[in-house]
Amino acid sequence: MEVYRLALENYATLDGMGGLFGDGRWHKKGYNVTYATSSRSLAVLERLVHSSPTDIPSMVMITIFIPDDIPYKQFTSAELPKNWDTIDSGDLIDTQDIGTHFLQKSQYAFMKVPSAIVPHEYNYIINPKHTDSHRIVINELHPYRFDARYQRFIKA
Repeated sequence: MEVYRLALENYATLDGMGGLFGDGRWHKKGYNVTYATSSRSLAVLERLVHSSPTDIPSMVMITIFIPDDIPYKQFTSAELPKNWDTIDSGDLIDTQDIGTHFLQKSQYAFMKVPSAIVPHEYNYIINPKHTDSHRIVINELHPYRFDARYQRFIKA
């Protein structure tokens, strides 16, 4: 399976170091974790909602290969707590607990979760510390720049 990640050029790795320095929807600060998406366009939307394209330096679109025989944990929207997809930080505690537990337990190399931005698309939470994570590899890196038309969606 191929999944995608839009990252700053300096952070085009799968080591999950960013998770050590900040919280995310699916983890608490202090854990190596790599977020990926089911499509390139979702990777762009994810980056767009988390940062301003006017302030982003060189980006790369990363194509990641995950072998089909690696077992994984999947959650559907129905299995997640109420309001799991909101932006209210109080509601993020539940998903952060789920993801942090997933990382701590290290039973699976990755977790497939619904996107909070686009229903019926998915995000992949990769645990770089799992024993199978070395089998998850970067297939391609391509330079990416945000189109100037995105600026009309940004609040001044």
